[in-house]
Amino acid sequence: MSSVISALGVVVSCGLFSSALPATLRARKAGALSEDPTPAAVTLINCLIWILYASVIGDVWIFGGCICGVFCNAFNTCVAIRLADRETAQRIEAIVCVGLTMVAVSVMVLGSSVVIPDAEVRVRLLSNLCQAICLAMFASPLVQSWQAMASRDASRINSALTAMQLLNGFLWTTTGLIRQDRTLVVPNGASIALALVNLLVKLSLGRRAKPRGPATKVVAVGADRAPTSIILTTIVCAR
Repeated sequence: MSSVISALGVVVSCGLFSSALPATLRARKAGALSEDPTPAAVTLINCLIWILYASVIGDVWIFGGCICGVFCNAFNTCVAIRLADRETAQRIEAIVCVGLTMVAVSVMVLGSSVVIPDAEVRVRLLSNLCQAICLAMFASPLVQSWQAMASRDASRINSALTAMQLLNGFLWTTTGLIRQDRTLVVPNGASIALALVNLLVKLSLGRRAKPRGPATKVVAVGADRAPTSIILTTIVCAR
């Protein structure tokens, strides 16, 4: 049962990680970004850390779900750095440089016995690191919810992506509960709550109605005159 749920989790994870590829391809073709690329850089680092954790505990399912995320988000991040404005590009560069350095240090400190001989301690520390970076990844879409509530416009919240995050969190939380693995339960359980927040914001606000354009009213002036002398005056007024 655990293997079946884990396999479904891998499929959904790949769908979640690849969901931004169409928008990235359109942006590359147009030569301009349409969405904030910061989550892609954070997700790239998250997947690398989880692959390290999977290699330490020998879990092929976690590796299978995250290797797709590495490819998709590495592509998204590379395109974003090339197309982003100066400020955004510098922010992404900082995330990637700091994140890759953190991954390299983690490989040496937590992935080998050179620094910490106790294997159980290394796994526990790596588990805490995975949970922290995963929570940061799943929390990043909350920025859109905050902006939606401020502007009363939820059109930028992707319902399909949020639903997929909800399903992904449910599958991996279930896997963690079956295995009694807190590393899977905590961040994915939190992702369910965060996805529900996004969905509630989307449902409560919906799409803000677009303002109507000028409307034309026809008013009959001189109705008390003879029919042949009625003048029709067109008054353009903006509602």
